[in-house]
Formats: sequence, C-alpha cells, structure tokens
Amino acid sequence: MGQLPFPRTGPQTRLQARRPICRCGLWLAAVALLSPVAGACQNRPPDGPARILATEAEAAAALRAAAGRIEGRTVLELGAGPVLGVSSITVLPPAPGPLETRSPARPAVYDIHIRAGRCLLVRRTDGASAVLETVRCLPLDPG
Repeated sequence: MGQLPFPRTGPQTRLQARRPICRCGLWLAAVALLSPVAGACQNRPPDGPARILATEAEAAAALRAAAGRIEGRTVLELGAGPVLGVSSITVLPPAPGPLETRSPARPAVYDIHIRAGRCLLVRRTDGASAVLETVRCLPLDPG
C-alpha cells in the first residue's frame, strides 16, 4: 500500500475528510427546529370538560349568546343556579303562549368543553356547538 497524501493526525481517508465529524448533527438540528412547535402544543389545555373563567355576569352573557346561536333564539332564560364553576348549564324552553296551558318542550342541557384550545358550548342531545367568544375556560379538575 502506498503512503497517504495527508498526515495521519487528521482523518485517515479522503471519504472521512469530507464527512462531518458528528453524524447526529442533522438530527440535532431537526430537534432544535421542532422543539418550539412541540412546546406550543403542550401549552394548550387538554380537550374535555371545562369551566368558565370570568365574572358571573360575563359568563352568563357569553352562555346566552352561544346558546342563542345554537337554539336560533335571541331571548333565553338559563336554568337556576350559578354559571361559574360548573361544566353544564340548562336553557329553559320558551314560555307557553297565551292560548297554551302547558308546553311539551323540555329544557336543553349544554356542556362546556375545551376543544383545540377553544371554549365551546355543546348541546347534549345532538352535539351542536358554538364558541364562547368573550370568556376563557379552564379544564375541570379531575376529582
């Protein structure tokens, strides 16, 4: 065998001279670029039941607006009880007309959910939903 044209203290072949010293450099670069993207997904609250983070008046207004979009009505009456700290609400049916003594209409029950980082009001019977635009939601405590 012949003598190499470059000293033995450096790379031993021409192929090794052209190859980067660290083969994992590309993987490290990919991980460094994708880390902010993965971190952004972890900052989003998990999907599932939620509760509203607002004042009582703000929460009631947001719930009436979202339920009104789903029900197709502008005048709504929420069921009795607080709207904060709960994950479901009830919307009462319209009052009977002047010629009616009773109404067969049932109250509509809605659940508050977080999906894809957005706060939603979801009707239990058919899954119709509307975004709660003016309030924030927090995931329900698992306990």
